Amino acid sequence: MEHNFIKTAFFDNLDLPKDILFDIPVITVTGKNELTVDNYKNIRDFSDKQITVNTKSSKIIITGTEISISCLTKETLIVKGCFKTLEFG
Repeated sequence: MEHNFIKTAFFDNLDLPKDILFDIPVITVTGKNELTVDNYKNIRDFSDKQITVNTKSSKIIITGTEISISCLTKETLIVKGCFKTLEFG
């Protein structure tokens, strides 16, 4: 626990983003039709109505209609569609 405190204090002093420090996902929602997930681990399930994405700390469940993956790299996932819900589990 103390190790994380020291690590956080160190990165705060360097003004570095916490997503790099803790490898947490960064989610950017553009309107209700595009969503970007950075620092994801893998895609657990995928259909045109739902996508489940695993991250280091949790899973992200996106539901809606006409869901598709428009970009997939090792670090970034861009999902398009008409989104209804965004859940964290």
